[in-house]
Amino acid sequence: MLIILKSATNAYINFHLLHCDEAQVGKSLRNFDKSKILFDFKYENQLQVQKVKHIEPGNYRLVISAFTPDDKGDFELLVYNSGIQALHLEKTPGALGTFMQKSQFEWNFSNRRKLFVCAERSQTEVTFRFCCNNEGTSPSAYRPALRASVFDSSNGEGVVVTNQWNDCIYGVYLDCTLPKAANDYILLVERFETGSGVCRVTVGSSGRVKITGEE
Repeated sequence: MLIILKSATNAYINFHLLHCDEAQVGKSLRNFDKSKILFDFKYENQLQVQKVKHIEPGNYRLVISAFTPDDKGDFELLVYNSGIQALHLEKTPGALGTFMQKSQFEWNFSNRRKLFVCAERSQTEVTFRFCCNNEGTSPSAYRPALRASVFDSSNGEGVVVTNQWNDCIYGVYLDCTLPKAANDYILLVERFETGSGVCRVTVGSSGRVKITGEE
């Protein structure tokens, strides 16, 4: 299999080829698991050409990236398959849900913040994405480890509680279902240590969800 990646600008570009579990096909990459990487090449200017051999049948994820996230311009991906079985490429959708909302807050040298969220209808499926690295920073830049949980504000019961910290370059994700309509839920966002900077929050959901307050 021959993989060619081209940039119309002077961007430094690269790709990683990873094993992909059946359950993750068509879903956004949540964690960059190095144990699943088959091939990892260096960033090249404008053109990346690699011949990949001995690929077993199955599902794989091809992650295309530029060295800096703010690179703009046209990119072209070409994949030539010399194997017996057909090769099928499917672009992963970028949206987290049918409805999207974005917000952000300042840490102000704290290590936890509360956002209040409310769904218009019951059993609304929600995906939260949290990102603290600034746009345009390199993949090696510092990112605070985060975790997030959701609680029912009326009784304090946990809807989903996270104990593990995560500093994934693609952001930290939290999936949950908000069981009640017109009910305030507490979205607790924590970082491993106190600090400053901005945390950007993206909310994707199956129904309309509003961020009603911040604490």
